Amino acid sequence: MNADKIKDTLQNILVTLLNRPLPTGDEDAWLGMTGWDSLKQVEILLALEEEFNIRFTEEEFPDLDNAAKIFALTQIKCSEEPAANNEEVFSYY
Repeated sequence: MNADKIKDTLQNILVTLLNRPLPTGDEDAWLGMTGWDSLKQVEILLALEEEFNIRFTEEEFPDLDNAAKIFALTQIKCSEEPAANNEEVFSYY
């Protein structure tokens, strides 16, 4: 999966779900975004799961507390073989 596609998708999800613009400054300032509650975190991760057909595990969830961590793990998951994404995972569906 193209990193730019993941970046663009995550940025759009953050703007839409958090109802606030991306931080201004350098190109990667948005990666420092934090400050959402657990419900918004679930919504962000669900949107990424649906968009990229990936699954986040229950163990991964607590660590995904900023945009940079979510972006990095999404890149990893998108590059894995599809079978690796079918492990028993925690999902909010």
